[in-house]
Amino acid sequence: TEKYGMEYRKAYWDEQVDEDLVRRHEREIFPLMRRRALFSGVEHFALYDFVTDGGWVDENVFAHSNRHGDERALILYNNAYESTRGRVHLSSAVNTGPADSPHLVQRSLGQALDLEDAADIWYALYDHNAGVEYLRPGAELTREGFHCELRGYQTVALVAFRRLPGGRPWAELAAELGGGGVPDLELALRRRELATELATFRTWLSVDLLGWLERGEPVASDIDASLGLPDAAAELPEELQRALQRLRAIPLVKVPDDAGPGTRADFAALVTSLPHSRALQEVYCAKALAQAAEDDLVPTDALPLLQDEATAALGEWLGHEHAAWRASLAARILAADPTPAQELAAGRVSWFSEFIDLPAARELLGIHHHDGVDWLVAEHLDDWLLVLAVAAMCLDEDLSPVRLLDGCDLVRAAARDAGWRVARLKRSLGI
Repeated sequence: TEKYGMEYRKAYWDEQVDEDLVRRHEREIFPLMRRRALFSGVEHFALYDFVTDGGWVDENVFAHSNRHGDERALILYNNAYESTRGRVHLSSAVNTGPADSPHLVQRSLGQALDLEDAADIWYALYDHNAGVEYLRPGAELTREGFHCELRGYQTVALVAFRRLPGGRPWAELAAELGGGGVPDLELALRRRELATELATFRTWLSVDLLGWLERGEPVASDIDASLGLPDAAAELPEELQRALQRLRAIPLVKVPDDAGPGTRADFAALVTSLPHSRALQEVYCAKALAQAAEDDLVPTDALPLLQDEATAALGEWLGHEHAAWRASLAARILAADPTPAQELAAGRVSWFSEFIDLPAARELLGIHHHDGVDWLVAEHLDDWLLVLAVAAMCLDEDLSPVRLLDGCDLVRAAARDAGWRVARLKRSLGI
């Protein structure tokens, strides 16, 4: 609403920065601006009509392509609320002759982007905005163009056209995807190749097993006692069977006689609350991930597929996609490095120094930047400490409830006193 002339040196309203708009600009626009050469040239620039599946031109869609050296880009934007489906193939006419004798020429998408037309050539098209790759045969792109669906006001920014290696079953994967995109095409192909191994891993995380950890009544008197396992555990590796038994027995852990009344009550409150949390399942999931890596169930390059399977399994049990993602993230972190649980069991917090700076840890703790300060989410920290406490109770060595509770309380109290500010928390813990 403010309007100033050139003579005004500053604004007179104290308006706050729209942080969400800035973040979106940094996420969607800045990376494209860093590739200015790809978008600024005119020699290979081409505009296209977006021809709908009904055969008419959708004037609300703006589509153009460009290239620079080996780099290619195709941008489509739907400037309307309604969704639309169609393809771009032939460019608008461009005059290649002199002004007094114009010669109008149309180029196909394949010509404009210098794509190869052969039956065995496939391209991966990376959409910068969606973070996914589309799989298309070179013959289709050159002869028919690019087909897609655009939601209202959606932009598709294809900023990388990568020729894929031959001799792979890309056609089978393309049929499975049905024109849709995936974050990593090579990984999606590996998923098809490792279908049997991944199916085996999913049986380790069945709903029956995850639910048994929460619903079944303990029948043993201490953590080392044998518990009857459900039928779904029959084909599990022995280590996972033992993990299930120990996790299921945690609510009956005996507090040592030398623990004071306060510790005994706090520890009892901790273990009795576990059946109502996700911690038991997250620790078991971490053990399953670690077991799969130890058994070389899948090659190292396919380990992310196990994480996807873990997220899907937890999602099936929890019925909540975001909760499943957070649970599998905690499991992955714990599987990769059990040190925090071991340190917490000993009442130490030095592990927090390196842990809190890890990218995965920042995601897990909900660390975000606002008003120049890094903040963590209190509930996320509590969830993580509970997972570590459960993992600590499953360690082979003798557990000291006093040290375990002291470690949890020290981190939690320091975070609360720091007002959930990350820098203050690290200083207060002396790290």
